[in-house]
Amino acid sequence: NTCFGQELCLIGSCPEIGAWHLDRSMPMCWTEGNIWVVKVDFPSAVSRIEYKYIVKEGADKAHWEDGNNHTLDLLNTSGVVQQCDSWGCG
Repeated sequence: NTCFGQELCLIGSCPEIGAWHLDRSMPMCWTEGNIWVVKVDFPSAVSRIEYKYIVKEGADKAHWEDGNNHTLDLLNTSGVVQQCDSWGCG
């Protein structure tokens, strides 16, 4: 769960999700049921990404998700890919 003033973001191994740079992470949007979503367009050359979730508080404070990185294999996919997972389950 997040508190007022916190922002959940996606960060990962390719430029589209920040290339592990905190200031380039992708902000996510809260939806009903406390589900956070983000849409990212990956180039066709990207076949696999690793990523984590972070909770940002202001410009320079962030709590990184513990544990292994999440992975998403995009090889042999086309169109929209939906990934559902949970904090700490990488």
